[in-house]
Amino acid sequence: MTSTTESAEIGEVITAGGIETNVHIRRHPTSSDTVLLLHGSGPGVSAFTNWRLTIPYLEQEMTVIAPDIVGFGFTCLLYTLRAHETVLDLVCRLLLEK
Repeated sequence: MTSTTESAEIGEVITAGGIETNVHIRRHPTSSDTVLLLHGSGPGVSAFTNWRLTIPYLEQEMTVIAPDIVGFGFTCLLYTLRAHETVLDLVCRLLLEK
């Protein structure tokens, strides 16, 4: 979903828990192993800023999933205490794709 005019911080948009979630997914062509990378919180935090140097190494061995948590990066800001539900729904949707 990225193009030359978009930022590298923008991955795929997946609706999870009713929230449009920005997710970086690097699918390994043969490995069934998958790692989910969750970032912390703070000013300027996103999956890309936290994991951009780690993802290239991990994607050589496994599928990598790194979502922007609700309210961070390019995932919409909602005043909710249910951010964990969004991550859980995202993981379930991605597992059902297999």
